Amino acid sequence: ENSRQGLLKKIPELQDKTVVIPNLIDGDAILKKAKEEPDIVMDKNKINFITVGRLDKEKAFDYILYICKRLKEEGYIFCWYLVGQGPLKSHLKKRVLSEGLSDCVVLTGAKENPYSLMCQSDWFVLLSEYEGTPVTIDEAMVLGVPVMARDVGGIREQLVRMGNGALIEKGQEYDVIVSEIHKKQKQRFDYAIHNKIILSEIRTVLKVD
Repeated sequence: ENSRQGLLKKIPELQDKTVVIPNLIDGDAILKKAKEEPDIVMDKNKINFITVGRLDKEKAFDYILYICKRLKEEGYIFCWYLVGQGPLKSHLKKRVLSEGLSDCVVLTGAKENPYSLMCQSDWFVLLSEYEGTPVTIDEAMVLGVPVMARDVGGIREQLVRMGNGALIEKGQEYDVIVSEIHKKQKQRFDYAIHNKIILSEIRTVLKVD
């Protein structure tokens, strides 16, 4: 709907000619890959966060490191896994070392199968400056990993539709993370029901049985 409203601002005459249909989710494939042997095993004595995405400015990885520093200073026992490649990789590595975060931040690089790592985590966190409807949120929900994400793009719609998540207003990131950190309310999203509803909507639009 967020994208639809953006379109209607430019072409308002499409008001009665547009509908919103969320993506179908290949949950079977996600769950199958999540069962593969992971190359990293998370320490369950720690609170484990994970963020998956291109290591670029708009994904706010620098801000994540700021949050990690505060969490460490406050005495939280945690580890934050940053999964992905990108132009900020070298910069982030240097910051992790210079700020003494090597014991609580892991840069894993890109992973062909991130699901076996994602499913071990307590929270999936996305602090992007802007987004559409991130596939990674759908994936986390299928795996039963609760989400904390900035309220940008279509993320509010995703979390309302799927449940099991916390929206973050810009400037409130640290406070929300600290308030949610021990909840760990894992609730797997029923993608089969979701897909059934979406397919029905597609048939309605295409006027097929």
